[in-house]
Amino acid sequence: MQALELIRMVQRDLRLPQAAAITEAHAQLLLGFANTVQRDLMLENYVWDEQKVYGHFETEADTALYTVTGSSSYEIDVIRNLQIGTYDPLVWCTDSDFRAHKRTYTSTTARPLYWRVYSRSGGDSIVVEVTPTPDAAYQVDTEALIKPKRLSGAEDETMLDPDIIFLGMMMLARKEQGEDFSGDLAAFQAKLTLQGENQGESNWGDVEAI
Repeated sequence: MQALELIRMVQRDLRLPQAAAITEAHAQLLLGFANTVQRDLMLENYVWDEQKVYGHFETEADTALYTVTGSSSYEIDVIRNLQIGTYDPLVWCTDSDFRAHKRTYTSTTARPLYWRVYSRSGGDSIVVEVTPTPDAAYQVDTEALIKPKRLSGAEDETMLDPDIIFLGMMMLARKEQGEDFSGDLAAFQAKLTLQGENQGESNWGDVEAI
């Protein structure tokens, strides 16, 4: 659903004048609510099918750092899994555990077994480090979760369920106006739970997002 259409739906249910343009002050307020719902509230407890993207990168011998890149239309939020062929997925490690594994392979190159997030490269990419350092070229398949693109224009399309976004916007709008928003909160949470629990599983099985 387009952003301005969604904003007008909320204004209609609030019995307020409907915005002629997304640049109007109240439309901008509701646009901020739409982004809060889609980019924050809906992602707190559930992974949505629309978030999942799959790709791969090629390792190089004696190189341990690699970039998992998004695109101009989305930003990588988290990396869920890295896997080489039919081997078990690489094991994600905390920084301290990764350093301990890395010390084990200080003088060894081999097929990578462990990985960590090394840094973020801009808003749409994540740099990962693997160990052991590769001894050859391997194709590493990736499963990542993207964050919905921030809505800004009238014709920008929502990425996640517009019905849930609408209910979340109603909740935040009534709260902003100082009205009782308990009914809207209950409706939002009920729809969120119903839809969230019906999402598909990860291709590699659910693991903790990094």
